Amino acid sequence: AVRVFDQDDSRWNQRGSILEGPVGSNFGKKLALDSLPGEIVGRRVGKVPVILAIGMHGVGKSGVRVVRWEPNDFDWRAVGDDLDICIDADRSCDLNDVDITRTEN
Repeated sequence: AVRVFDQDDSRWNQRGSILEGPVGSNFGKKLALDSLPGEIVGRRVGKVPVILAIGMHGVGKSGVRVVRWEPNDFDWRAVGDDLDICIDADRSCDLNDVDITRTEN
């Protein structure tokens, strides 16, 4: 499971719901955050657009889920379908050979 928090002075507030993947998929083992900390500091809580790429791997389900938070949203929204990287559904696939990173446009 993945939880995202905003800091409001000395308090931490969870942003949206808990993000969960398939049971046994190690959902959240790897993730990439599109908004850099410098872009978030000094802004109002929850007012920064955020895109997360969340890795998962296990038997028959290995890939990446992308979710987005917009300033006026109240919860995370999926960006398309999960990206499946597991070729063989009968074996366990691993994300060790996959990097999830942020790139500049």
